[in-house]
Amino acid sequence: MRTRILLFSALLLINIHWADSQILKSIFQGSDKALPAITGNSGLIMIPTARFPADKEIMFVFATNPEKYHILPFKDSLHKTAEKLYSVTMAFLPFLEITGTVTRPDNIAQKYSDSVDTRWGIGDRSIKMRILLLNEHKYLPAMVIGLHDFFSTNFHQSAAYLVMSKKIEHFGPADIDFHLGYGFDVSRKPFTSTSLFSNHGQIPGKFLTGIFGGFTAYYKFTRINIEYDTHKFNAGWAVMLFNRLGIQLSTLGFDRLSLTASFRYPLGKPLIPKKKSS
Repeated sequence: MRTRILLFSALLLINIHWADSQILKSIFQGSDKALPAITGNSGLIMIPTARFPADKEIMFVFATNPEKYHILPFKDSLHKTAEKLYSVTMAFLPFLEITGTVTRPDNIAQKYSDSVDTRWGIGDRSIKMRILLLNEHKYLPAMVIGLHDFFSTNFHQSAAYLVMSKKIEHFGPADIDFHLGYGFDVSRKPFTSTSLFSNHGQIPGKFLTGIFGGFTAYYKFTRINIEYDTHKFNAGWAVMLFNRLGIQLSTLGFDRLSLTASFRYPLGKPLIPKKKSS
């Protein structure tokens, strides 16, 4: 615990001391862009937000998830393991975000059930869809509905939720983005009455059920994320490099570490922006 606190303190001190450096300003671009959660969709650390990538922007995401807070089910405690998540997120339209995720346990060859001789294969596959209902206005928050793991063979990341986000600028020395949402219990009616979260009687889990929320504090080129994901509190330190590469170091439950890295590419534009001729 002391090591993790020292690490976060060091990152904050570096940010405060070097924030006005012109070199760093040229490196740390795009600090206000939406970054992904561990699950690949736009969010903080584990929770979704009402923030969206730019239209026609594709985002490639890699994340680690510690053993203690594993998403996938394991047949017993001896087979629990950390996970790696590989996601691709696409904003097809200004109001639609689609994410595909493959979650791979580190012991990928192990069976996940004694009753069926089945192994993980390439990993657990998940699809997520988010729809922007309301853009943010002066007095109104942005509002998004989301469905995760719908029409799937497995429901380890199933969720149906409504989330709102509202940014307050110049909140002291920083800009603060507040997020509040509610995840519905997809293991109960009316969700179980449809095929949306149903597969031969399989009961979805409670990945995101209940009230969740958090905030992002933007200061200079960096951001600090604090959230409650319906089960635990998490915190993260994130930056955006060269308007393309996002990196977040997080602590889950304040006792495990996670790393999320993302690369975003606007379709139809050069991978490396051309310099303007003088």
